[in-house]
Amino acid sequence: MDFNPASAGKKPTPQEVARAMYATDVASHALNITVSVMQAGHARARMVVREDMVNTQGLCHGGMIFMLADTAFAYSCNSENNATVASAASITFLRPGREGETLTAESVERAREKRNGIFDVTITGEDGNTVAIFQGVSRAIGGESVPGLDPNRKDSKDIKEAEIVTLPDIF
Repeated sequence: MDFNPASAGKKPTPQEVARAMYATDVASHALNITVSVMQAGHARARMVVREDMVNTQGLCHGGMIFMLADTAFAYSCNSENNATVASAASITFLRPGREGETLTAESVERAREKRNGIFDVTITGEDGNTVAIFQGVSRAIGGESVPGLDPNRKDSKDIKEAEIVTLPDIF
């Protein structure tokens, strides 16, 4: 029998949050990204580079690597069921990913102050060498990552109801 935190009245574990998030994570499913580790402030995601993910040079498109890193970042910063979004992110590519290669993104929380967090993500290839380094800045927007997962939460509300800060265009 599956454990249901809502029925038990307990705070959900990071693994329960990840399972609930993944159930509706259409983008990750489209790229066959899997989440294999989930702890508070820490997540690991994997993706096999497919033929439809390579660029004109036959290398994994940088946007695909960014998405893998962003996915690990998203799971790690939402691991405690606090609705959190990215407010900034950057990536530095060190070597290419190749078709057929499994890439792994490991996201670790480095700092959190009030509603802001900084997460480092290292993307490695099958050989263990670093493909890219990603840094994400998170912003908690209020409410739950997975609405209804924590029945005892006072600020429980759907993400759609949360205050979302938008930045002006800079171009």
